[in-house]
Amino acid sequence: MAFEMITSPERLQEVAADWRRHPALAVDTEFVFERTFYPRLGLVQVATPAGTWLVDPLALGDLAPLARGLAGAPLRTLHAGQGDLLALARRSVRLAAPLFDTQIGAALAGLGGGLSYQRLVAALLGVELGKHATRSDWLARPLSERQLAYAAEDVSHLVPVGEELRARLGRLDRLAWALEDSARLLAEAAAPPDPEEGVRRLGSLGHLSPRARAAARALADWREREAAQRDLPRRWLLSDDALVRIARSDPDQPEPFAGLEGVPRAQVASDGPAWLELLRSAGEEPAPVASGRLDPRERKSVERLAALVRRRADELGIPAELLAPRRVLVELVRSRAGGGDGLPEGLRGSLEREIGRDLTAALA
Repeated sequence: MAFEMITSPERLQEVAADWRRHPALAVDTEFVFERTFYPRLGLVQVATPAGTWLVDPLALGDLAPLARGLAGAPLRTLHAGQGDLLALARRSVRLAAPLFDTQIGAALAGLGGGLSYQRLVAALLGVELGKHATRSDWLARPLSERQLAYAAEDVSHLVPVGEELRARLGRLDRLAWALEDSARLLAEAAAPPDPEEGVRRLGSLGHLSPRARAAARALADWREREAAQRDLPRRWLLSDDALVRIARSDPDQPEPFAGLEGVPRAQVASDGPAWLELLRSAGEEPAPVASGRLDPRERKSVERLAALVRRRADELGIPAELLAPRRVLVELVRSRAGGGDGLPEGLRGSLEREIGRDLTAALA
């Protein structure tokens, strides 16, 4: 597999300026996520019909020429690109529409949902790819020849795969749909952090007392902010179990966190004062109320809509979740119950034609 390694800003500027003359380019990344809060970019792979380039972000530092080169192409192709988009954004490389995600395209073309890149390449090109470098440390230098060959192969097949999928989707009149769904990945990558994310990760807190529930919520918010600031995995900073144990502690005791399982003494010394302040100021949180759940009539409406979605998805030969996820059906039912008459974001565009109008008619 022929490729060129790019380690100098001058050479990056030269090759990136040429990318825009191609109708589509393929983008892939290798990043490390196990030891940090944010993905750390280890390599960027770019391919066009004219060649394949491996861009070394560690050697280059400034990736502005890369960002300009990717933005100049008429279309960018990725596979399951959520992680790639996040890793690139952390280095100020933000892609723009039109974007084509081949995993989304494969599902809409009737090849199956959630297809891996290896299975998709085998299905469309008859090429069997190895997985020998998937668990590599992409931040280590120098990268081995095996790593580089794997990275080049990982992106070079995206060009013909993307072309074949777009041709199939064009014949099915689903290309616009695939581009709309792919563009949603860009919106998700650019969205600000969800303030409720930390609490959602804890799961149900209904078994805790009102005071411990409020403390757990405050601690989850603290963990989210601190993990991002320190760039550490949440579980490294504080596991879910340890967080709940701290939330149950009595802040009026002389040493409320002494001997807690999963909470090192050194961390108690450094973070304990912050936890103590959170416990003392948390107050109480009422038990979860039933209003967040579907009532029997709403549940019946959602199930009726879900059955309609399954039938339509079977007709189209695509996963029902791609056509209308259950959360979107819940949003639609609740919107109608509250007097709304519009469609949720997840049912607009091509999806309005494919299923949105049928769903609103069924509710009416």
